[in-house]
Amino acid sequence: MRAKFEKWKDDAKRQNARPETFDDIQRDYQRESDFIWHPIYARDSDKLVALAHKYQVRVPALPNRFTDDDNKDWDISNVTGDVFLTDEAEDRLKREIRIEKRQNYDEVRKWAAVIISLAAFYLALTAFRAKQKQPDPCPRNYYRSDSGECLFALQKTSTTQQKQTSPANSKP
Repeated sequence: MRAKFEKWKDDAKRQNARPETFDDIQRDYQRESDFIWHPIYARDSDKLVALAHKYQVRVPALPNRFTDDDNKDWDISNVTGDVFLTDEAEDRLKREIRIEKRQNYDEVRKWAAVIISLAAFYLALTAFRAKQKQPDPCPRNYYRSDSGECLFALQKTSTTQQKQTSPANSKP
């Protein structure tokens, strides 16, 4: 679309057209652009208003007449007749929705933390009560080997045991 209007402007420059011709070209470009963008703005405004209603955010009311200059929240398209939010009203509504979402998420996180901590406390309590306490059969300073037998913790390595048994084996 933009290329088409640029071509028209270039043709008007080559023909040394009057300034009114350039204004007409610009007006036609703006009108076609409005035919494309104003329905999109209206749809985006409708979605934003629906989201605001979902989060119970106050939406500015539609005015009775659009000729009033005191209406700073809504615009009406002169081309399609669609109604959409102004940029300032849209920014304000988005900010209020964001604040409300954050408050809702904080509330959900708070309750989730409480529920998880209560569940963890309950599981710890039941595990503590249900645990069967059996004394370790190994005496103090002993530990269990991989085979399950009790070994003395401060014992020298097994090579010293072999040295002690080897002189006994050497006497026939």
